[in-house]
Amino acid sequence: MGNITETSHFEKLKEESDKDKCNLCNDDSPYDKTEPINERIGYIEGSGQLCLDCYDKVYGHEWNRNREQKINDEQDN
Repeated sequence: MGNITETSHFEKLKEESDKDKCNLCNDDSPYDKTEPINERIGYIEGSGQLCLDCYDKVYGHEWNRNREQKINDEQDN
């Protein structure tokens, strides 16, 4: 069993993405882990983040892929 302070362990941590992972396909979502969940599309309370493709498949929504435009459209209504 290796020592947790081995260089390879820390390099692996550096390689990991700062993006939140989709709970279905495990791909990166378009959102950073630190981004507030109320500003995200595809965050399901109790389940977590979905990528936009999985969210479309599960819920049948045709979301605009441009997140900024979607947020601005919601604020205008």
